[in-house]
Amino acid sequence: MNSNCFAIWKDYVDIYFLFNAWYTLIQISDLAEKIFEGWYNEKLLREQLCYYKDIDYSEEVDYLSENIEKCKIKNYLINISKK
Repeated sequence: MNSNCFAIWKDYVDIYFLFNAWYTLIQISDLAEKIFEGWYNEKLLREQLCYYKDIDYSEEVDYLSENIEKCKIKNYLINISKK
């Protein structure tokens, strides 16, 4: 694992499934604003969903069903962030 990486690909996969099956970005943002009381910034979340430089891909992702291609996950999250 690269110690300079703060983003882990496995986390992006988890976020993909949360948005794809359960929640909208607005719902997550509304809840985060309530929990973090002014310390949350939706713009930063949207930017992070589009940023794929310096991601640590070393941890293997175990899918419960079908294996999803990285490009499909990236494109989906980028589209979510721009809505």
